[in-house]
Amino acid sequence: MICAPFVGVNHHGNNVMFGCAFLLDEKTDSLIWLFRNFLYSMGDKVPKTIFTDQDKAIMNAIDEVFPQSRHRLCQWHIWKKVTSYLGALSKDRTFMSQFYSCFDGVESSDEFEMTWQKMIVDFQLEKNSWPCSLYKLRNRWSAGLSNDVFSAGILSTQRSESTNHVLNDISTTTTGLTIWVRRFENLVDGWRKKESNEDFRCKHESPFCEINIGLIKHAKRAYTINMFTRFKIQYILMLEMTWKELDSDGSTTMYEVKGEEIDENEPWVMKSKRRAKASKGDNIKVRTVTFDKAKSIICCTCKMFETEGILCRHTLKILSL
Repeated sequence: MICAPFVGVNHHGNNVMFGCAFLLDEKTDSLIWLFRNFLYSMGDKVPKTIFTDQDKAIMNAIDEVFPQSRHRLCQWHIWKKVTSYLGALSKDRTFMSQFYSCFDGVESSDEFEMTWQKMIVDFQLEKNSWPCSLYKLRNRWSAGLSNDVFSAGILSTQRSESTNHVLNDISTTTTGLTIWVRRFENLVDGWRKKESNEDFRCKHESPFCEINIGLIKHAKRAYTINMFTRFKIQYILMLEMTWKELDSDGSTTMYEVKGEEIDENEPWVMKSKRRAKASKGDNIKVRTVTFDKAKSIICCTCKMFETEGILCRHTLKILSL
């Protein structure tokens, strides 16, 4: 039997179980039945984004039942296949750095195309079928090509891995169904208690922050403690950003915000390489922030707020002026 958990992310950034089912097969018709029943159990509320493994039957079923949802492929599943399909290249830091950039380092279609084509040419992958198949699905796995819709950070490899491992501790190849259900109920009960404890903490505690200005005070009220911690990190990183005005028409102003990029979700191999580059000043990235004062609307080309609901260091830099 095939176990199909529906895992999401709550307002504290922790895993939450929406439901779980067992299937006899993974045919498209079976998956359509599964998704329709899930949709019914959720009061016909359609998810904004759905993350799955790379599977044709799943893609067809999601297109049928959730045509309005954005279907994304978990990066973690793709990273697991690199060694199998690309062999020694998986140990090449230059290649892996470029490959990783296609996942999380680009922010537009043009930037993706330039990075991808350079990687294909540099490492002579024109005739390799796996990169070709990945390219056809690029809109489903590249963060830069799906940064217009909320995804709660699940697109990152770290979140994908933790989400896909939620049932590992209660499952083995010999676990009976009755025992599994008991373990599953205990797991979900633990998650619910954790969420209740976090809710209680947010209601009765205020997150600590050395900085006590209006923006920080508002963020304390708007975010849960866990989310405020992420916001505070962005605020601290903002302090080292530099900016300059690019253009203005009176109410709307465009700014260039520049600074070192730090991604805590990045695999350690690439992170070490990027830190080495940082000492040479090569890890600097430029973002464009547009601020409409009349409408109180601010947006950044990094799209962190749109995808994760957290104000980025670049918009915070402009808001702090």
